[in-house]
Amino acid sequence: MGNTLLCKLEFIFMLYSLLHSGNTRDAELTIEHKSSTFYIGESVTFKCDMKEGREEEWTYTLKREDWTLYSNVPQRRFVLNLSSKRHNGVYQCCGHWKSSDSTKCSNRVSIHVSDRPRSTLTAGTTTVSVGDGVTLSCSVEKSAVVGRKVVQKNLHTLNRIN
Repeated sequence: MGNTLLCKLEFIFMLYSLLHSGNTRDAELTIEHKSSTFYIGESVTFKCDMKEGREEEWTYTLKREDWTLYSNVPQRRFVLNLSSKRHNGVYQCCGHWKSSDSTKCSNRVSIHVSDRPRSTLTAGTTTVSVGDGVTLSCSVEKSAVVGRKVVQKNLHTLNRIN
């Protein structure tokens, strides 16, 4: 009987060790955006998924290198308003399982924040009579457009609005 109890305890200890080691499913940090490039004034939403248990069983921390943005909060989504280029960097989330001392951290996600591109709208002519057409051209700084699709429309005729 003593050996059976000892075997059961060893099994429980081994199972506990596996569950609380790096062998469990890894945590994952994602951004809810198709690109990792943002402009000042935009916001980014990070989502931290512990891949086990229910969301409410964890508290979450979001860090950027040496800066902790959120610490031990109950929600796994973080919205960060990008007010300056200082938000450039590598982000990581960690989760602490409330019912134990288990903590695990996610992959790292890098974002780049840049100034908004400058655009210029020009007219083909500065003198326009009623009923005349006008050509408008829009140009955007190429250096500021990184990873974004810029749609340009050439307006050949501007109709008179009554």
